[in-house]
Amino acid sequence: MISVIVTTQNQVHQVESSIRSIVNQAFEEDYEIIVVDDGSTDSTAGEIRDVFGQDIRIIEKEIADGWLKSLSIGCREASGELLVVCDPHCIVTPNWLEIISRSFRLDPALSIMTGPAIHGDRFMQKLSALTFHSQFTSQKKENVPYIFDDNFAIRKNVLARLLSNLSTIQTVNDGVGCALLSSQAKQQGIPVLYEPRMAAFHVSPDFKGYLYEWKAVTAENTIDIRLLDPTVRGAGLLKHLSLAPVIYPTVRVLLDVRNAVRYKKVLGLRYRELPFLFMADIIGKIWYCRGLISVIQMRRK
Repeated sequence: MISVIVTTQNQVHQVESSIRSIVNQAFEEDYEIIVVDDGSTDSTAGEIRDVFGQDIRIIEKEIADGWLKSLSIGCREASGELLVVCDPHCIVTPNWLEIISRSFRLDPALSIMTGPAIHGDRFMQKLSALTFHSQFTSQKKENVPYIFDDNFAIRKNVLARLLSNLSTIQTVNDGVGCALLSSQAKQQGIPVLYEPRMAAFHVSPDFKGYLYEWKAVTAENTIDIRLLDPTVRGAGLLKHLSLAPVIYPTVRVLLDVRNAVRYKKVLGLRYRELPFLFMADIIGKIWYCRGLISVIQMRRK
């Protein structure tokens, strides 16, 4: 039995397409879909009920208290011993569950598996893939030190063990929460298998949304991850908060340049696109810097 867990919060405009791609899987075995709604103030839960009826199990939290809590509830309520986590940002491929099921069936030692984010070949899609998810675009099957929060599978007992070492009281989003899960898996010596065929199409934002992601979401993630997990690379910079807004964006730009070379073929990057991609990337990092300054000022208060 496989239990697919979808965690939502105010995503009424995305959730139908995502869940429909899970419902329409080319998978002959039994599976359930559990939606854990983190205190949405829009009509996310109502939209799911109207479209899918009793086929989807919905758990509504009255108060938004974070992704780790949602994941913990989904883990506790799931009937399956294999849990698959998908975010409403993603539309999964038709053979997604078949690939996951076969991988775990053939390898009893496999505990965690994660897959790539596919964006597409338009400018904003390439920009998002390069700067947000380039580490999840490789076509090589290998063990990796991270879990992609939008698309991963994990044995129920393993997730319960990882969550038992994390505070589910802390209200964090899926990016921060999965970084903490990844760190716990590393500390406990649990390998994470990256499977390129376990693909999910990620909805790319427009340029305004792209800047918002860097200024608000990613900036806060950068600080929160390092506050909650001092073992993360660059956590020591938080002792020098005046340097962090300069160093973090600079390092990210350099990594993006490296990834443009490393994943040029996979992302379908053309030479004539690179100057425009890097210009947009730098603008995003300037917004990222502004976001970091705002978060640091708030933390100091």
